[in-house]
Amino acid sequence: MKGWAIAADTGPSQEPSKKRPRATNKGVKAENLLTNIGRCLLSTTAVVRQVRGATIRTFLFLNEDLYTTAATAAGKAYAQLPAGKKPAPPYVYVAAALLLALSTDEQASPEARASAVKFCADKQSPASLLPYITVCRASRCYDKAHTRIELAVAPLHVMEMVFQYLTVTFVQHGAAELFGPAPRGPLERAIAQELDAMRNN
Repeated sequence: MKGWAIAADTGPSQEPSKKRPRATNKGVKAENLLTNIGRCLLSTTAVVRQVRGATIRTFLFLNEDLYTTAATAAGKAYAQLPAGKKPAPPYVYVAAALLLALSTDEQASPEARASAVKFCADKQSPASLLPYITVCRASRCYDKAHTRIELAVAPLHVMEMVFQYLTVTFVQHGAAELFGPAPRGPLERAIAQELDAMRNN
């Protein structure tokens, strides 16, 4: 045993073995990560579009329509309010403008106008619509001659006659109701194009 120790001490020195560097594939991993992130984003936005299509009613109006001008004017007026004088989100102001337009719309039925007048009579301000409306907005379309109006009524008030009259009057004005998920937006299309380019490289 002792001789072994001496032989080990006096024997030729051995250099420590050098490990061969491992080939790294960080570039491939980064590319795969970006691809997965892009696919996840597209999947998530597709689900969001599907949910929006199922919960929000969308109507396509001509820009010069009564309801288009009322909604866009309300949005512009809200944007000009001072920061401390915005007691409610903008969508209730747009909804209030649509209801006021219905109350004076000569093309609407007398029942529709009366329903709007009665509904608005006890509402002190647009903020009073918060329990009734969850989405109401006007936005531009790719077709510059049209404006998109989106409306979603809170589940507890979806059967309120005034909102049924409102959407019926929309159609009477020539608005086209759009069904199903909306098409991909510019950002989604850009992500999809980048993913296609990465696959082809």
